[in-house]
Amino acid sequence: MKLEALENSSILILGFGTEGQATYDFIRSRWPSKPVSIADQRPLDQFDENLRNRLENDEAVQLNLGPRYLDSADGYNCEVIIKTPGIPASTAAIDRSRKAGCTLTSHSQIFLSNYPREKIIGITGTKGKSTTSALIHHLLKAAGISAELVGNIGRPPLALIDVVPADTYFVHEFSSHQLAEIESDQRGDALVLGLHAARLCEGDKSAVSGALSVPRLERHRRRLDAGGNANFILDNLQAENKAVPMIVVMPFGHAVPFTAPRAEQAKNTALFEEHLLKDVIPTVEAKYRVAPGRQNRAIAGLSMGGGQSLTIGFNHLDLFSAVAAFSAAVPGDFETRYAQAMADSKGTNAKLKVFWIGCGEQDSLFARSQKLSEFLKAHEIKHTFRATQGAHTYTVWRQYLGELAPLLFR
Repeated sequence: MKLEALENSSILILGFGTEGQATYDFIRSRWPSKPVSIADQRPLDQFDENLRNRLENDEAVQLNLGPRYLDSADGYNCEVIIKTPGIPASTAAIDRSRKAGCTLTSHSQIFLSNYPREKIIGITGTKGKSTTSALIHHLLKAAGISAELVGNIGRPPLALIDVVPADTYFVHEFSSHQLAEIESDQRGDALVLGLHAARLCEGDKSAVSGALSVPRLERHRRRLDAGGNANFILDNLQAENKAVPMIVVMPFGHAVPFTAPRAEQAKNTALFEEHLLKDVIPTVEAKYRVAPGRQNRAIAGLSMGGGQSLTIGFNHLDLFSAVAAFSAAVPGDFETRYAQAMADSKGTNAKLKVFWIGCGEQDSLFARSQKLSEFLKAHEIKHTFRATQGAHTYTVWRQYLGELAPLLFR
């Protein structure tokens, strides 16, 4: 959608995560007083204080936050819906609005329609797109070419479109969800990596570790070898006597299918937690020679799995002595949900032998990890926070695994 059409239309930003917030910032930078509606399932108090203040002081914004947020998508409320990738276009409210004549677009579509195509390099696929995007971006920068890493990793492109030099290349990693609303005539330089059937519905992962041996779960082995190389990293650390032998279990973090309604997807972490505690851990401890007790269990994960690890770990400090989160989707209610554990810093510190958090500074989730570390520090909760160079890629996570594993079960 061209900016001229957007300027003259009533707008609903549907979904107010990282991409939705960048869309709001972009609209405000162009049209400071334009009426805009924002809808999201989270209540206002779950957003950052600075953002809350901005929204409360914006007289031209209309908010619909909470469980009935999708009511805003009805066609009589807006002419254009700028939808976050996480909300399916097949949602009933969106379908009704489109039939009523409302235009459905996205942050990525607006960017592609308003930036020179010859300066956009798109990367997608089911396997390796983050690494490939980061590599292309690195090569361009090394050659002295102005380039930005955006999209599924890096920053949302509209946050940069008005501030970068005119000759800047955008290396854009596209997820399947980001491509869903892209118009068919948006052509440019693109690289489609292999489409692997086993990966089409596979998501982020969480890990549970325990001492004494290292089994391999064949369902995940190809992913470990091709992306995370966890088996090679751990084998080398053990060969050098830098890490103790341990079991690493990597269960599928999506207890709720991708295609489920959003209300069902909100139950994903709780259902995964139940599966982990009632099925995974008992099975591992029954079938393998693992040392018993919380001192011999750790939980760690990356991205969504990092958020799950924080939630499950702090829900069950009686079961885990170590918690780690790589590039984590930190739960929005962490501060209030675990207020009791934060208040009892002495007790919490006594239970956690290792509490490790890491995130790349170019990762769109960096601010959330940094804020969590500052919150923990203010409450005197002992932890390690590693802020490194890098985005949302396996290059970063392999480094973190190599740093975390030697700390466990000592």
